[in-house]
Amino acid sequence: MTLIERLFALAEMWARENDRSLSRLATIVVNDGKLFDRITAGGSCTVATYERLIAHLSDPLNWTKPIPAEGLKLLRAPAIENEQVSA
Repeated sequence: MTLIERLFALAEMWARENDRSLSRLATIVVNDGKLFDRITAGGSCTVATYERLIAHLSDPLNWTKPIPAEGLKLLRAPAIENEQVSA
């Protein structure tokens, strides 16, 4: 799973659990409601933006319910799974 795939999985989980949209999440955290639309269209985000979103999603106070077990697993998993680095 790539970092962007992880971000989307967590963001979609947050949106579903909090009855909000991805746009609302991006607006709350980075004041950019079109962020997820741009990424879906092939764009990217900065490391700082990614870190701000992950920090927000990692904080149980930002969820209306406890963070789901699947979300906790994603937050604790290695950054990139099943990728081999060739020398």
